[in-house]
Amino acid sequence: GRVGCRCLEPRMVQLSSPRSPMGDFSLDYWRRTVIEKPSLLGRAPDILRADPELVIEAARRDTGALKFASPVLFEDRAFVLRAIELGGSEALGYAPDTLRGDANFVIEAVQTSGQAIRYASADLLGDYRVMKKVMAVNADLLRYSSPTLLADRAFMFEAVRYRGLTLQFASESLRDEDEALPTVNATAA
Repeated sequence: GRVGCRCLEPRMVQLSSPRSPMGDFSLDYWRRTVIEKPSLLGRAPDILRADPELVIEAARRDTGALKFASPVLFEDRAFVLRAIELGGSEALGYAPDTLRGDANFVIEAVQTSGQAIRYASADLLGDYRVMKKVMAVNADLLRYSSPTLLADRAFMFEAVRYRGLTLQFASESLRDEDEALPTVNATAA
């Protein structure tokens, strides 16, 4: 007797997906359910978690549904911006590092929702040029700048000239410098 290799035999693969209360699995059932209760997107079949239209519709009702979306969706710039437009600034947080580190994309995201800056890469949070553009959108967003940038005299001088209240975000050492404060305070007046 020859022992046969079962690894090449065809076999049935059973999908383990949740069933409707009626007992029959249905993608239509899941679409309706997710639209009605977006938090159930996390239990929906993978094919629906990767459906951009369904995820956007769920996020329109509850942006918390974004955390259940397929990671593949967050590789699409247009999808991420649509999600951010709905109030889901955290959509940038689910995006891959390539998008979170793309200066032009992050600035576009911040123009859509300022809070998206919280999810930008650390490199961009320390980038003088990027944070200067962020400041033009909303100076209060400078609070998310890197500590190094908040300790940069030239950057903070420019920030305070733009809006005096940004002095509160300056590093403690910069605020404590005797010669820096009068210069900064004079520009804020």
